[in-house]
Amino acid sequence: MNSDFQKINNNSKTLVICFSGIWLAIDKIPVFEFSNSLSSPELNLDILLLRDFEEFWYLKGLKDTCNNFDSFLLFLQNEINKYDKVVAIGASAGGYASILATSLLNFDGCISFIPQTDLKTARQHNDQSFKKISPILNTSIGKKYQNLSKHINNVSKYYIYSYNNDDKLHGSHQFNNISHHCNVFRLPHGAKRMIKDNSLVDLILEF
Repeated sequence: MNSDFQKINNNSKTLVICFSGIWLAIDKIPVFEFSNSLSSPELNLDILLLRDFEEFWYLKGLKDTCNNFDSFLLFLQNEINKYDKVVAIGASAGGYASILATSLLNFDGCISFIPQTDLKTARQHNDQSFKKISPILNTSIGKKYQNLSKHINNVSKYYIYSYNNDDKLHGSHQFNNISHHCNVFRLPHGAKRMIKDNSLVDLILEF
């Protein structure tokens, strides 16, 4: 198994791409988030599980697979070519990446939990992760994709859950930043509850 991605094949025409967040767990969901709840053969879903060991919000690609953002997009494009439906899922930094990849590659949609959509505001959180990513935000790629509102396309559906507070990383601003787009919808519940009550699977199947 490759250290930064894992593919689960169920001979499906639907691919779910799961972008892991930076931290070991988000809402008590493990590094390869969502895999246990989505990989059952009965669901007939192919799963591509990704994680960014470099902790750069996927803007430098994947450490052992593609070492820049353009090659990362090419890697994803090659993975999705044979599928009729592609849905991205992610949490926090993985939520950011799920929205960005959906926007640039025109996935059917994404389900994103507590994502960053405005990295400039998120930097005000000033935790250790943003001290590490700050240099890349000053590069051409970082500047180009710092605010996802500029990249939301008009063909995909975006389902977003964010905290209803002023948390710079995961709060209301990060949803409001993209909510003016007519194809952006707010989720009432987070990942843990949606996995438990199977509404995550139901939403994926609705795309």
